Amino acid sequence: MKKIKIKNTYNLNLVGKPIQDIDSLDEVGYPDYFEYDYRESKVVSSWWNFRMSRKSDGKKVTVFVHFSDTFDNDGKITDRISYWNKSLLD
Repeated sequence: MKKIKIKNTYNLNLVGKPIQDIDSLDEVGYPDYFEYDYRESKVVSSWWNFRMSRKSDGKKVTVFVHFSDTFDNDGKITDRISYWNKSLLD
């Protein structure tokens, strides 16, 4: 598991109102790399735990997030899809 240290506190903003402080972003397992014949697609899938503190009451919340990043032939990200459950922030 790769753990990313955050030097500053970041806010998760929904409609311009910060509702969460991000405590840590923790990678879960190892990312997977896929190459597809269709359009010579190159995709990296990764899984993360976003650990946050709710601003309203300080409750600790962990949101599991999946990213699928598509890369071009130069290795630059051209598209990102994320999957997560917003209801965990309520």
